[in-house]
Formats: sequence, C-alpha cells, structure tokens
Amino acid sequence: MASPDEKTGIRFTYLILGCSIAVFIGCYLYSLWTASQQEKALLPRPAVDQIVKVLRSYHHKVGKFPETFTDLESRVWRHIRTPDFGEDGRSLSMANYYYIYYMVDSGTCTLWAIPINKRREEASTFFLAISPETVRRWKGAPLTFDEIKRLPALPEPAQLALLGLTEQQPIQLQPSRASQKPSSAGR
Repeated sequence: MASPDEKTGIRFTYLILGCSIAVFIGCYLYSLWTASQQEKALLPRPAVDQIVKVLRSYHHKVGKFPETFTDLESRVWRHIRTPDFGEDGRSLSMANYYYIYYMVDSGTCTLWAIPINKRREEASTFFLAISPETVRRWKGAPLTFDEIKRLPALPEPAQLALLGLTEQQPIQLQPSRASQKPSSAGR
C-alpha cells in the first residue's frame, strides 16, 4: 500500500488528458466555424440599391448619368484604393456579384448585376433601367457564362424573357409632375 507521502503520476496524466481533449474540441469547433464563415463569404450579396443610390447622387450633382464607373469614382465614390473597373471602365466585381454598367443617354442608364463564384446558383441576376424618376427592375436565375458574354446594353423585353428574367414592380423615385395635385393652401 502506498504511503501518503508518495506521489503518483496518474493524476497529472489525467489532467493533461483532460486539457488535451478540451483543446481538441475547441480546435474542432473553431475549424467548423471558420469553414462556415468561408462558405458564407462566398454567397453573392447584391449591392444594387447602393449603386442606384450613387448613380442618382451623381445625376443630381452633374445633371446626367456617368459614362463609366470611373467617372462615378472621381465624383462620388472616391475610394482610397480605386477598384478595378475593367478595360472600358464599365464593369465592377463586388460581394460575389459582377456589375456591368451602360449609359444609354444623359437621363437613362442600365445596370446588369450577375452572381459569380462558387455559390452563384443560389443568387439571382438583376437588370435595371434607371432614370431620375423610376427604376425598372428585372430579376431571374443566374446566367451562364455564354449568356454573360452576349449581354446587350439595352435589351428588348423579349430578350430579357429569353434570359429568364421577369419584370418586377417599378420603383417610383419621385412623383411625376402630372400626378401632383394643386395645393389647397390658398383656399
């Protein structure tokens, strides 16, 4: 029988084993969380509303829509590190979406928002026709890479239907002057 003065290494071994198991479980849970965060980061998040807001801000300042994203950068965005707007200044990749911008005339522009990357099938494609008063929106399934290469700047409604995009409710940005009622303040 062991005397009370003798020390055994069994208790210290159990302590090390317990700590090792706790560290292993912590590392495993952290790796699961990291993997879920990486998958979450691949999910496309459209920034269409923010881009429309910036385009309208530019139109309000200058009186016309910009010809390219580069013009928009110089007047409104002013990033510290200028994003890559492609060779022609009309494309932008942000939050797993690829944006293609076209100025139709001084009062109208169009914007394509196409999901990209690994989880692109989980998001929608958007096409917007933007004027100072309204935003007409179309929404549909993600496009194939062949379809993306052949996107027109100003597609016909039939072309949008062929691409699987359906028109959504238009957004009225300002009430039209014809629909405004005369003021009853002078009565």
